[in-house]
Amino acid sequence: MSRIALTPALATAVSVIGSVGLPKFCEAQTAVSSSIVTAEEDGGNSVDRPARRAAGQMVGPKLRLYDPAKIDLSLGVFPQLTPTRTVQNFGGEQIQGTTPSVGFLTTFHQQFHAWSGYEVNFAYTRLVENYISESGGATTSTGATVGTFTRGSIGTNVYELSGAYVAKGPGATRRLQTFMLGGPAMLIFQPTTKQYQGSSSVRAAVLFGSGVDYRLSDHLGLRVEYRGLFYKNPDFAAVISNVPVSKQFTVTNEPTVSLTYRFGAYRKMQ
Repeated sequence: MSRIALTPALATAVSVIGSVGLPKFCEAQTAVSSSIVTAEEDGGNSVDRPARRAAGQMVGPKLRLYDPAKIDLSLGVFPQLTPTRTVQNFGGEQIQGTTPSVGFLTTFHQQFHAWSGYEVNFAYTRLVENYISESGGATTSTGATVGTFTRGSIGTNVYELSGAYVAKGPGATRRLQTFMLGGPAMLIFQPTTKQYQGSSSVRAAVLFGSGVDYRLSDHLGLRVEYRGLFYKNPDFAAVISNVPVSKQFTVTNEPTVSLTYRFGAYRKMQ
């Protein structure tokens, strides 16, 4: 290979480029690298992001594990309404009724998409379960009707623990949003009547319902919903011999009105 001779003129040119061009190039690279703030360095949610943008810095995208605008907590009140059930069997019938009562509900709710969300509920009410059993028939000798009739009532505290899948309905407006829900529940019946205490019943239940969310402000809202619980009536461990307890399937109706607080400001109804 031939060797290139470094003439005095060429040496002077190399020296000028090295003393002027290289520092400028390095300075430009440093300015570019310092102006880029990654999401990791920025913490994904830094309060300095607007200031950095104003200073001409390139800020990486925000990284969020959740959106506070889609998380809310609600406190509500409802009337507990359970219809009376009557069952015919073996020449008699069993009747079970529940006195209406006032209940309280608290709900934690998070929505991922319009069609995908969940809620966790805790509810409480105090009611009285009423049982009646009667049977009778005509005697063969006289034709007279004879029978038996027993009744009893048990006061009880009722606790609900439930979780539900939540889907938002179509046609949302700036203030209104419909939704539907459904999921499993557990009901705990704890007698308050002294002689029956200690004979609690636990029932698995199915929760279902639908309702409407109404926006009051950026963070506050009103929720009106129907909640239904399908389950088998409590028998209180079947140890209460002087009360004709029965285990019939029933539905408890709970029209509920709640005040909701959304942790992030409303951007749109979802």
